[in-house]
Amino acid sequence: HRRKFSEDQLCKHVLQALEDHMDQQELVCTALDTVLTFSTDVHFKRDFVALEGKTLVLQSMEAFRTCADVQKHACVILSNFSLTRDNGSDNKSDSDSCTDEVSLVSERELKAVVDSINYNREDDAIVFRACFALKNWTFRKQNLKQLEEVPGVLELLQDVVDGLQNEKNR
Repeated sequence: HRRKFSEDQLCKHVLQALEDHMDQQELVCTALDTVLTFSTDVHFKRDFVALEGKTLVLQSMEAFRTCADVQKHACVILSNFSLTRDNGSDNKSDSDSCTDEVSLVSERELKAVVDSINYNREDDAIVFRACFALKNWTFRKQNLKQLEEVPGVLELLQDVVDGLQNEKNR
Protein backbone atom coordinates (compact mmCIF):
# COMPACT_ATOMS: atom_id res chain seq x y z
CA HIS A 1 0.00 0.00 0.00
CA ARG A 2 2.82 2.42 0.78
CA ARG A 3 4.26 2.13 -2.70
CA LYS A 4 0.90 3.22 -4.14
CA PHE A 5 0.98 6.32 -1.93
CA SER A 6 4.43 7.20 -3.24
CA GLU A 7 3.28 6.77 -6.80
CA ASP A 8 0.37 9.10 -6.07
CA GLN A 9 2.83 11.78 -4.93
CA LEU A 10 1.89 11.62 -1.25
CA CYS A 11 5.19 13.14 -0.23
CA LYS A 12 4.77 16.09 -2.58
CA HIS A 13 1.27 16.81 -1.26
CA VAL A 14 2.24 16.48 2.41
CA LEU A 15 5.26 18.75 2.01
CA GLN A 16 3.17 21.28 0.08
CA ALA A 17 0.60 21.30 2.90
CA LEU A 18 3.40 21.74 5.44
CA GLU A 19 4.81 24.67 3.50
CA ASP A 20 1.41 26.28 2.91
CA HIS A 21 0.35 26.02 6.57
CA MET A 22 3.64 26.55 8.39
CA ASP A 23 1.95 29.08 10.67
CA GLN A 24 -0.67 26.59 11.92
CA GLN A 25 0.76 24.38 14.64
CA GLU A 26 -1.91 21.69 14.47
CA LEU A 27 -1.52 21.25 10.71
CA VAL A 28 2.27 21.22 11.03
CA CYS A 29 1.96 18.43 13.62
CA THR A 30 -0.34 16.44 11.36
CA ALA A 31 1.95 16.86 8.36
CA LEU A 32 5.02 15.85 10.38
CA ASP A 33 3.14 12.86 11.77
CA THR A 34 2.44 11.77 8.19
CA VAL A 35 6.06 12.26 7.16
CA LEU A 36 7.14 10.28 10.22
CA THR A 37 4.78 7.42 9.35
CA PHE A 38 6.34 7.06 5.91
CA SER A 39 9.91 8.12 6.76
CA THR A 40 11.29 4.59 6.63
CA ASP A 41 9.71 3.79 3.25
CA VAL A 42 12.38 3.74 0.56
CA HIS A 43 10.15 5.37 -2.09
CA PHE A 44 8.93 8.08 0.28
CA LYS A 45 12.52 8.77 1.35
CA ARG A 46 13.57 9.18 -2.26
CA ASP A 47 10.76 11.67 -2.90
CA PHE A 48 11.40 13.49 0.40
CA VAL A 49 15.08 13.98 -0.43
CA ALA A 50 14.33 15.05 -4.02
CA LEU A 51 11.80 17.62 -2.75
CA GLU A 52 14.20 18.88 -0.06
CA GLY A 53 11.76 17.99 2.71
CA LYS A 54 14.37 18.42 5.45
CA THR A 55 14.24 22.16 4.92
CA LEU A 56 10.55 22.20 5.86
CA VAL A 57 11.10 19.91 8.84
CA LEU A 58 13.81 22.25 10.11
CA GLN A 59 11.61 25.28 9.47
CA SER A 60 8.84 23.69 11.54
CA MET A 61 11.28 22.99 14.39
CA GLU A 62 12.36 26.62 14.34
CA ALA A 63 8.78 27.91 14.18
CA PHE A 64 7.48 25.74 17.05
CA ARG A 65 10.47 25.32 19.35
CA THR A 66 8.40 24.38 22.40
CA CYS A 67 5.70 22.28 20.74
CA ALA A 68 6.35 18.74 21.96
CA ASP A 69 4.77 16.96 19.00
CA VAL A 70 6.61 19.05 16.42
CA GLN A 71 9.95 18.52 18.15
CA LYS A 72 9.45 14.78 18.75
CA HIS A 73 8.27 14.06 15.22
CA ALA A 74 10.96 16.22 13.64
CA CYS A 75 13.79 14.65 15.66
CA VAL A 76 12.71 11.15 14.64
CA ILE A 77 12.32 12.21 11.01
CA LEU A 78 15.82 13.68 11.00
CA SER A 79 17.12 10.55 12.70
CA ASN A 80 15.44 8.31 10.12
CA PHE A 81 16.85 10.38 7.29
CA SER A 82 20.34 10.37 8.80
CA LEU A 83 20.69 6.76 7.70
CA THR A 84 20.23 5.66 4.16
CA ARG A 85 19.89 2.02 3.32
CA ASP A 86 21.27 0.91 -0.01
CA ASN A 87 20.71 -2.62 -1.14
CA GLY A 88 21.06 -1.94 -4.83
CA SER A 89 17.34 -2.30 -5.44
CA ASP A 90 13.96 -1.27 -4.13
CA ASN A 91 13.47 -4.73 -2.60
CA LYS A 92 13.99 -4.25 1.12
CA SER A 93 13.84 -8.00 1.79
CA ASP A 94 17.32 -8.61 0.46
CA SER A 95 18.93 -7.92 3.83
CA ASP A 96 22.19 -9.75 3.03
CA SER A 97 23.34 -7.02 0.66
CA CYS A 98 22.09 -3.98 2.60
CA THR A 99 24.42 -1.33 3.91
CA ASP A 100 23.61 1.69 6.00
CA GLU A 101 25.30 4.96 5.21
CA VAL A 102 25.21 7.95 7.52
CA SER A 103 24.48 11.22 5.77
CA LEU A 104 26.46 14.37 6.35
CA VAL A 105 24.70 16.55 8.88
CA SER A 106 24.21 20.21 8.19
CA GLU A 107 24.94 22.94 10.69
CA ARG A 108 21.25 23.84 10.61
CA GLU A 109 20.23 20.26 11.46
CA LEU A 110 22.61 20.13 14.39
CA LYS A 111 21.44 23.49 15.67
CA ALA A 112 17.77 22.49 15.40
CA VAL A 113 18.28 19.26 17.34
CA VAL A 114 20.49 20.87 19.99
CA ASP A 115 17.94 23.70 20.32
CA SER A 116 15.23 21.08 20.71
CA ILE A 117 17.03 19.80 23.81
CA ASN A 118 17.71 23.31 25.11
CA TYR A 119 14.11 24.48 24.75
CA ASN A 120 12.57 21.26 26.07
CA ARG A 121 14.93 19.89 28.73
CA GLU A 122 12.06 18.83 30.96
CA ASP A 123 10.46 16.68 28.25
CA ASP A 124 12.20 13.31 28.38
CA ALA A 125 10.59 12.14 25.15
CA ILE A 126 12.00 15.08 23.18
CA VAL A 127 15.43 14.81 24.80
CA PHE A 128 15.56 11.07 24.06
CA ARG A 129 14.63 11.53 20.41
CA ALA A 130 17.02 14.45 19.94
CA CYS A 131 19.88 12.50 21.51
CA PHE A 132 19.06 9.51 19.32
CA ALA A 133 19.34 11.70 16.20
CA LEU A 134 22.66 13.07 17.43
CA LYS A 135 23.87 9.53 18.11
CA ASN A 136 23.01 8.42 14.57
CA TRP A 137 24.97 11.29 13.07
CA THR A 138 28.05 10.48 15.14
CA PHE A 139 28.63 7.27 13.22
CA ARG A 140 30.29 9.43 10.61
CA LYS A 141 33.57 11.00 11.79
CA GLN A 142 32.96 14.27 9.99
CA ASN A 143 29.60 14.66 11.76
CA LEU A 144 31.15 13.90 15.14
CA LYS A 145 33.77 16.60 14.60
CA GLN A 146 31.06 19.05 13.58
CA LEU A 147 28.98 18.19 16.66
CA GLU A 148 31.96 18.72 18.94
CA GLU A 149 32.32 22.24 17.51
CA VAL A 150 28.76 23.29 18.44
CA PRO A 151 29.19 25.76 21.32
CA GLY A 152 28.06 24.28 24.63
CA VAL A 153 26.91 20.94 23.22
CA LEU A 154 29.23 18.78 25.30
CA GLU A 155 28.11 20.51 28.48
CA LEU A 156 24.48 20.22 27.42
CA LEU A 157 24.79 16.49 26.79
CA GLN A 158 26.60 16.04 30.12
CA ASP A 159 23.71 17.88 31.83
CA VAL A 160 21.28 15.50 30.14
CA VAL A 161 23.25 12.48 31.33
CA ASP A 162 23.54 13.92 34.85
CA GLY A 163 19.80 14.56 34.90
CA LEU A 164 19.09 10.98 33.89
CA GLN A 165 21.41 9.67 36.57
CA ASN A 166 19.73 11.86 39.19
CA GLU A 167 16.31 10.55 38.14
CA LYS A 168 17.62 6.99 38.35
CA ASN A 169 18.94 7.56 41.90
CA ARG A 170 15.64 8.88 43.26
